[in-house]
Amino acid sequence: MVENGINIKVINTNKFKTICIAVLLRQELNRKYVTYNAMLPKILTMGCEKYKSIRDISIKTEEMYGTYIHSDILKKGDNQVIEFLIEFVEDKVHLEDIFEFLKEIILNPLVENGQFKEEYFNKAKQITKDTILSRQNDKKELAKDRCIETMCKSEKFGILADGYIEDLENNKIENKKLYNHYLDILKTAEIDIFVIGDVKEETIKNMHPSEGKEKKTSPKPRRQRQQVDSSPYATINCDDLNLKKYPEVKYFKDFKEKMILILYIITNEGKGEWFTTRDVLCLMTDIFGESATKGQVNGV
Repeated sequence: MVENGINIKVINTNKFKTICIAVLLRQELNRKYVTYNAMLPKILTMGCEKYKSIRDISIKTEEMYGTYIHSDILKKGDNQVIEFLIEFVEDKVHLEDIFEFLKEIILNPLVENGQFKEEYFNKAKQITKDTILSRQNDKKELAKDRCIETMCKSEKFGILADGYIEDLENNKIENKKLYNHYLDILKTAEIDIFVIGDVKEETIKNMHPSEGKEKKTSPKPRRQRQQVDSSPYATINCDDLNLKKYPEVKYFKDFKEKMILILYIITNEGKGEWFTTRDVLCLMTDIFGESATKGQVNGV
């Protein structure tokens, strides 16, 4: 199905309790702009006009019953793909509200003086650099990258989708240039939207996203946070964790299973090794948004 130049694919299934939506912006790999593209999914999910920080975005997703949002850069054949993925509980959140939220994130970035917010630009630049360095420090990934670069030296497929360190040094990528490139991407990129879940194609086709702004809904109750700020883990942000490769905590009913999974994620992601009761409470309530008491933690 093609609507307004956007390719929409609906995979209807009732096998899952959640609905997953992926928005993909595709462009041919281009050595000149590959690092620009690698920075965009990072900077766009740091804040927008309506939700000005990662904290604001996290609060909004919590209000939408633990909706999960993720952004990434991918390489598919000769294409570089900017991916935005969102997953939510189907009977708790309106589909229109999800599309409105995605629209805010993708189309209304936080702009100051005709460019991205400088703080977010610098953070996205550093995260992109760290991502590239992590691949270089992984022997398996480094060998694979060098093999592809050598075999496909004169082909687009030989370009690394995560970008290049040399592009990030000596101010080769400027904030204003990145913002102008972002505007160009919106005009020229091929856009695919995949919807997977208990949704009919007619629902997507007949949906008018603008209605989501005018629709009045009763405020949803938010989970009370413990504010365990004295824990050294209080500064962890879930967006910095690669949660995509782990089971979702909210699907576990047993408290012990939730707690063990959260501590495993934190340990496996290299964010910590030793945990006091106060630390566990902080991670479960303030970071992962799960209800927990001191008695429950000590009882495990």
